[in-house]
Amino acid sequence: MARKIFDAVTNGEGSQQLAIKGLATSANQHRVQLWSNRADEESKLTGTAVGGVLGGKSGSVPEVGMYINDSTAGKMDYYLQYRSSVAAVDCRKHGAQDLRATMALTSTMPKDYRRLSPFITGTGEFAPKGTIAFNLRIYAPYGGEITGIQIDGVSHSATADLHHGRQVALLVMSLRPGQETVVTTDIRTAPVSTRTECSTSPGPRPGPERYEIASACD
Repeated sequence: MARKIFDAVTNGEGSQQLAIKGLATSANQHRVQLWSNRADEESKLTGTAVGGVLGGKSGSVPEVGMYINDSTAGKMDYYLQYRSSVAAVDCRKHGAQDLRATMALTSTMPKDYRRLSPFITGTGEFAPKGTIAFNLRIYAPYGGEITGIQIDGVSHSATADLHHGRQVALLVMSLRPGQETVVTTDIRTAPVSTRTECSTSPGPRPGPERYEIASACD
């Protein structure tokens, strides 16, 4: 199906104006991103709307990231609603800031989910049918650190690693139909004293996938 759609667009079938408009909207919502293993091509993509490069040491603005990856092997993400917020709560010595990032997640899976195709719910091999299983990765800004995580107000441990010099915490999560949960993460930045940005995975409904956080040191 993907090949047929791609061929139809590149062969000029249908409305090219609508196709370009749709691609532009998708790029603005970070739903279409490109990467190339050819250095000359990748250099042209970096910094564009479709580049999608993970902010690192060279980034001009510190960035917090909260990204969701499905682990159901289905199409359950359509029923996963989430919203995020980040606030700078304290200015520390040398301009480091304490941030509090919150992500509220809700499963809108209908109670009669058994009528849905296995292509949506998955086969049940990786998660019980009706359950939305996913990994939540929380990235601290370059040079910063994650100092605490809570799930529904209870302290929680997480697997931590480094990715391009940024600390990242991995939470393996699942939601039953109708279940809600809130993940709160305390993050300390490097001594920067500037505004911070937050980026998230685009959800099934349009929303702010990247936004600025006012500095607590201003």
